[in-house]
Amino acid sequence: QISRVEPAQSLRASERGSAGAAVLRWQRSLIVAEIAFSFILLIGSGLLLRSFVTLMGVDLGFVPDRILAAAVTLPNARYADGDARLRFFEALEERLRTIPGITEVGYANRLPLRGGWSSGIIVDGPDADSTNSVSTDMQAVNPGYFAVFGMPLLRGRLFQATDRKGAVPVGVVNAVFARRFFPGQDPVGRRFRRGRPAPWITIVGVVGDIRRAGKTGELVPEGYLPAAQTDIYPVVLGDLAVRTAGDPEAALPLVRDAVRAVDPDQPVGNAHSLNDVIADGLATRRFEAALLLVFAGVALALAVVGIYGVVSYSVSQRTPEFGIRVALGAAGADIVRMVLRQAALLIAIGLAVGLAGALLLSRSLSALLFEIRPTDPPTFAAVALLLTTVALAACWIPARRAAGVDPMTALRAE
Repeated sequence: QISRVEPAQSLRASERGSAGAAVLRWQRSLIVAEIAFSFILLIGSGLLLRSFVTLMGVDLGFVPDRILAAAVTLPNARYADGDARLRFFEALEERLRTIPGITEVGYANRLPLRGGWSSGIIVDGPDADSTNSVSTDMQAVNPGYFAVFGMPLLRGRLFQATDRKGAVPVGVVNAVFARRFFPGQDPVGRRFRRGRPAPWITIVGVVGDIRRAGKTGELVPEGYLPAAQTDIYPVVLGDLAVRTAGDPEAALPLVRDAVRAVDPDQPVGNAHSLNDVIADGLATRRFEAALLLVFAGVALALAVVGIYGVVSYSVSQRTPEFGIRVALGAAGADIVRMVLRQAALLIAIGLAVGLAGALLLSRSLSALLFEIRPTDPPTFAAVALLLTTVALAACWIPARRAAGVDPMTALRAE
């Protein structure tokens, strides 16, 4: 703009005033655009950040700290039936319990965060003769499984050493199972079975709910069956979990040694601490929130610098005007309020434009949000307040400088 100014025109006050007004209008438009784009990015990052914080606060229903999970997949050629698999895991459990630093040992067909086993069940009652079954998550576990994951017993009892082949088939269910199939009733003593003609399973206890699929998973009806009765159900045991007194990763060599002691040819795979599994499951959401937060922070910084620069330039261009106002009796506070009021108008326009864009953006983010509405009022209010505060703070220094204009100096310059 400076390079295109004619020397003769720059000496004419009227032409200078016209050019200055055009430049000022353009720069005010930039302020509005900077505020609008910053608002959009801050809303997007705010929604994802609130969603991530909400997700991190979800209770899994079990304590993942100091748990090492591993896959022990027994080959069918050597472990052809449930009894052979059970003997392997019982021998492994006995050996692991003698190792210092390992406090609890559990095994199942599938551990939490590592898949599930859905089975259709029929609940004993008026519809017990129906062939229609209800899909329910079922797990075959050893008695130590509940202690490994710190699952609370709400009613009845857990599995005992006597719950074996030849004994009455028993099961433990979670609270969702009890509420769904036995609303307002005591589920202990009630029965269900896995289709027909499978044997009836008597419920002996109720435990707390867990989110098997992770923090984003839903609470679903679950049943737990004794691993020692696997020939009745039947299932394939394949997952091992140990709770340790210290770092679970440090227990991995000890677990491998114990497995080799039971079967020298049996490998241990997919071994990780449950905290690492949870962190890996949240990695994508964490990256999305962090990336958008960085862009929003950069946009906010650019907006602050831009607003300061434009307002500062505007103040310098209006120095004669401020000098005249002070000479006519205007107080410094009046000048500050005038500059901030004009800046606040531009900020308000920018927020209005940004609000429209943010509403469109939030709809596209709805699939990435967890238990947070795309139009979350606290997020929108907090971002608007933050951006307004920061923008007005950027205007404060030029406004204070305008209030300190010396009338005589300003008029002599004019």
